[in-house]
Amino acid sequence: MSNAARHSDLENGNSHRGTNQLGLKQYNERLVISLIQDAGALSKAEIARITKLSAQTVTIIVNRLIDEGYLMKKAVRRGKVGQPSTPIELNPDGAITLGVKIGRRSMDLLVLAFNRQVVNRLTYTYDYPDPDAVFQLIPKAVEALKAGMTDRQRSRIVGIGVAAPTGIEGWEGIIGAPKGALARWKGIDLRGRIEELTDLPTTLLNDATAACLAEISLGTNSRFRTLLYFYVGTFVGGGLVLDGRLIEGRTGNAAAVGSVPLCVRNGNSDASPLQLIEAASLNQLEISARKQRIGIEVFTLEDHSLDMEETAVFEEWSDGAANAIAFAAVAGMSFVEAEAIVVDGGISRLLVARLAEKIRDQIETYNLEGLSPSAVTVGEIGQDARAMGGALLPQHVNFSPDNNVLLKD
Repeated sequence: MSNAARHSDLENGNSHRGTNQLGLKQYNERLVISLIQDAGALSKAEIARITKLSAQTVTIIVNRLIDEGYLMKKAVRRGKVGQPSTPIELNPDGAITLGVKIGRRSMDLLVLAFNRQVVNRLTYTYDYPDPDAVFQLIPKAVEALKAGMTDRQRSRIVGIGVAAPTGIEGWEGIIGAPKGALARWKGIDLRGRIEELTDLPTTLLNDATAACLAEISLGTNSRFRTLLYFYVGTFVGGGLVLDGRLIEGRTGNAAAVGSVPLCVRNGNSDASPLQLIEAASLNQLEISARKQRIGIEVFTLEDHSLDMEETAVFEEWSDGAANAIAFAAVAGMSFVEAEAIVVDGGISRLLVARLAEKIRDQIETYNLEGLSPSAVTVGEIGQDARAMGGALLPQHVNFSPDNNVLLKD
């Protein structure tokens, strides 16, 4: 979307309206920062027009944020008509955040600039997430990332966001961890432990919810006000957005789609139905690929074309995964009138698109009478989504307008 189109949308809406009342300095500062994040560089006059703040208020806010290092001026913009204007943009080094994704097969860390560009990253792989190993890696990785920053960037770190599975100790047998190894996660205060190890303010969010946060913050799928989100990683997870608001849930585990049962339980059997996590996770693709002596990494590489054997393994897995996700999606559509089903994952963009296409085809085989149609679309963030969502958390905590403090019209 062009900046002009973004400006038009923002002016016609009310999500970026400010207030000229006293006592709301912090809210209006966050509002201006959020607006520039969404729309790109804006002049003071454009900010005033969109937010409905007075020109004087905008000038005071912008000048203060420039002095504090959060915003910066671009070159003067001269047109044929009217006075020249000076666009204001985010200072990339104005606030630096770190994101950590703790997964069941790997851990990703990245550094995010204030303009939401990735500055640096590190990745570690393991057979399963041993808590002792994870807590040894994190402070070393954070120090390594800091070593790659400038002095200014290090001085502008505002926090670290952690994206991790809720109930990371679960499904131990599925990933082949030693019996009892993951149970050691029980009772660990993950947020508190990482804050202690890194000496940085730390925020925690479910990993799939964090991926959904990245999607609605950075991708064009933010145009959908209500959506169901599926992230296909080692285990499949989900996110839920209602009326533009990311839903975390009572315990932070909303949209736990991996636990969706795939059929009605047989009353005469003690066996529970399979869950989505057992049919639509990359763990199953890895197992199938290993039998054919194929490494899982071939499905993650953006510049790799699958050969016939690799294609056959992927097609067989994705047929079953698409069928299962479609079942869960239709069930979700029955509860939430979603505008879109967004599908993303830890495989290449081409393969995510192929999976989404199959899900769309499978949904169309269901009797959808009584349900509002939902578009099936591909997520735009990809394999970085969970770590990106983690890195966005401190930005949201420190710089997003707080709707709980001030309810907007």
